[in-house]
Amino acid sequence: MGKKTLITASIISTLLISAVAGTQFVSLGTANFFTHTETYNTPPTISIFSPTQNEATPSNLLLNFTITKSFGWNVSILSHLKNRLVRVKILIDGQLYRSIEADSRLFSPFSYSEYLQDLADGMHTLALEAFCEGWTYNIFMGGGKLWYTAFSDLINFTVYANPPQILPLSVKNKTYEASDVPLVFTVNETVSQISYSLDGQENLTIGGNTTLAGLANGEHNITIYATDIVGNIGASETIYFIVEVPFPAILVIAPIAPATVVGIGLLVYFKKRKR
Repeated sequence: MGKKTLITASIISTLLISAVAGTQFVSLGTANFFTHTETYNTPPTISIFSPTQNEATPSNLLLNFTITKSFGWNVSILSHLKNRLVRVKILIDGQLYRSIEADSRLFSPFSYSEYLQDLADGMHTLALEAFCEGWTYNIFMGGGKLWYTAFSDLINFTVYANPPQILPLSVKNKTYEASDVPLVFTVNETVSQISYSLDGQENLTIGGNTTLAGLANGEHNITIYATDIVGNIGASETIYFIVEVPFPAILVIAPIAPATVVGIGLLVYFKKRKR
């Protein structure tokens, strides 16, 4: 009788432990099932095609970029739950330059192109910040919207807003007593081409300082031009000067009259006879 009671007690204990364990397993499974939430906020890809990294640009800069949806960019069967591009911020040197309202679900890449105008001379950075709408969903709790951002790579570029400044150093508003006049000048930035116009004639390209050779006597004028690496053209002031090369002195011998020559010959003859 004692053995039967012991066996029965063991069976009951085993069943109770199994029941408790099963209850805990069901509770844990139910908890995970109720709290599991899918989140759809994978950022899109932003690609900037213009300007390129370390590019030199004029003050009116062409901005050209695309935004492409990512693999996790999904649209729910519920119309109010979706991923979409809402707004793009253009950031110059970390400051807001302009916002672009997009309102696109990005069924295809979002492309954008326009000129950013009147940028200041010097080095700058460019970045794009995309504001997107995502969503979350739980089978029991339903779905809801969420907001997130995506950033492009940082682009460094240099703006050449002003034309080159040219300072003539050698040619002055004065008179030169030589037909060769040195042309020496300075330019305040890197340039792609230098030329000058003498007396209003067609521009002549030069590599740097040179000499104006073989100038004729008279009045002259010269203007120097420089083109920088983005196409801005600067001009110096027009310098007016005069070339007056002195004529060399010439020895003039006066002709001797024939009568004088005859007189000299007779004088020599009489002197000899007297001797």
